[in-house]
Amino acid sequence: MPLEKHEIIYLKDYTPPDFRVETVELRFELGEESTLVRSRLGIAANYDGGRRPLVLNGRDLLLKSLALDGKPLGEDSYSVDDATLTIHEVTRQFAM
Repeated sequence: MPLEKHEIIYLKDYTPPDFRVETVELRFELGEESTLVRSRLGIAANYDGGRRPLVLNGRDLLLKSLALDGKPLGEDSYSVDDATLTIHEVTRQFAM
């Protein structure tokens, strides 16, 4: 397996993230061929001002469902690619 090259981020280039995760609840269902992970995250904005999208990193994941504050999100509310999940519009504090 080839080694991955990682992008170097210097301290001078660092900016605080737009959101902070305040609580995490995880449930794992371990199977022979796959693992199902259910998560509930309490998230709050880390900035002043208008709304911003929430962008989460992740690879080799299959999104089964997505809800904000207990309400399922329609596919037009978010986008998924090989490396990220982007929720286009979130409030300043929410659970997902």
